[in-house]
Amino acid sequence: MSLKLPLAFLLLLIFSNTAKSSDDNTCIKSSEAAISGLLPGMNKAAIGKIERYIAMESTTGEDDGGYYEAQIYHYSKYDITIVRGIIDSIVITSPEQLWAKKIKIGADRSLLEKRIKVTQIVNDKTSSQFLVCSKLGDVYAIINYHNSKIQTIEIAIDRP
Repeated sequence: MSLKLPLAFLLLLIFSNTAKSSDDNTCIKSSEAAISGLLPGMNKAAIGKIERYIAMESTTGEDDGGYYEAQIYHYSKYDITIVRGIIDSIVITSPEQLWAKKIKIGADRSLLEKRIKVTQIVNDKTSSQFLVCSKLGDVYAIINYHNSKIQTIEIAIDRP
């Protein structure tokens, strides 16, 4: 009986470590993907912790969750969209804003592929999409290219 407990503990340790390393290969850590400490899925109140926005605009739309109003807050290096009281997306608008692993707008696609070592959900000529490890919901990083240069970096939550 005393042999089974240590063996069970050892197996649990092995499988829990395997699962953890598997997660490391499938998604970008939320701490790396965050922009100014913010991630989609956070409550709107979280933007109160960063610099004051330069401008704000409102828009409306409809999705599977019904009609919604969105507020887009423009900052010096990125835009934050709020939908239904949560951060819906953050789009980097300036090459001065560094993202995960010091990736920025204008960088070559090969640099992104060299530094971001997680499985891509989408990988085609014009874009790459990665899953972000987040407890806030399904969050994705969407990178768009033009002539193999990063044109946009967006972090967005999957909403209805």
